[in-house]
Amino acid sequence: MKNKDEKNTMTESPDVIIGEVLPDEKADGKKKQLVPRKSDNVAFGSFITKSNDLIQRTKYSLPRNEQKILFMMLSKIDQRHDMDASKYYTISFDDFAKLTGVNALDSGYANYLRKTIENLENRMFWVPLGNDQYKTMSWVNRGSIVDMKKKTISMRFNPDIWKDIAQLTSNYTSYSIEYLLTMQSTYSMRIYEIVLSYDNGSREYNYTNGVIFEPVTEAVLRKFPDKQNELKGYKYKVFDMEEFKGMLSMPSKDEILRSKKSRKTESSSEPKFSREKTVSEKYKVFSDFEKNILAPVKAEINEMTDLWFDYEPVRRKGVRKYEFLYICLLYTSDAADD
Repeated sequence: MKNKDEKNTMTESPDVIIGEVLPDEKADGKKKQLVPRKSDNVAFGSFITKSNDLIQRTKYSLPRNEQKILFMMLSKIDQRHDMDASKYYTISFDDFAKLTGVNALDSGYANYLRKTIENLENRMFWVPLGNDQYKTMSWVNRGSIVDMKKKTISMRFNPDIWKDIAQLTSNYTSYSIEYLLTMQSTYSMRIYEIVLSYDNGSREYNYTNGVIFEPVTEAVLRKFPDKQNELKGYKYKVFDMEEFKGMLSMPSKDEILRSKKSRKTESSSEPKFSREKTVSEKYKVFSDFEKNILAPVKAEINEMTDLWFDYEPVRRKGVRKYEFLYICLLYTSDAADD
């Protein structure tokens, strides 16, 4: 195998990138291992729908269990009939225990439940406004109800995001929640939805977002003769490395400060959790980013979802730092037809 540094030096434009994908025979083997999820899954058959703007233009990071609770609540929205942004959505204590892996009989269960809901109420995501400005928004409203008698949790979404999660008719992505709830990495959940939002999906789905992932063409294959067989049938997209990392966490402290100055705000009430390090701050070197995020994400998406996912870092000739991330995908249903 070629040295990775040598293999992934880009001599042309960023859309000409060499990436390593798994061979078709391995993809076939993986597809045969996919079986329907057990019906005792708390969200069996449920779908999440979000606008592509909400997926692609936001910066945030949620702990795994909070992410799963949010997904579960989102999956309960009836896209056709729910029109009241103040509506409460409810899950049972039993579902909460299954989602979080916490034993409902443990003495600390009630406190953990309350703390998780409180944290989720305080979580913010950032929306870039341009000119070094960000708008912070919450996922859910405060005032969630934990009913110890009925053993239920009821939450309301922030009305400001209602247009991005309900009554959607265009520019949205829908995906099955059952894949996400089996994942251990919150980054796997986030990257899975990002990838889907940038693609038009397979013929089994009805995604209405525009095609951003492009099929690997013969012209592209000719540029990489040692990859011709492996890349056939795949789609690919080039992401800016830092922009991709940015979608996986909140803005940096410097970005937040610049945003405050640009908007001429001196708010002393800094959002809770805003001092957490960003992905770029935690993993400045690509090998660390790969080890802690990309490699586990690849393993989980390939094992647990309807996608075959791979990636490769790329840098321009003469530049030491990787500047681009090449991501390719293949739907398991499409691979099965080959």
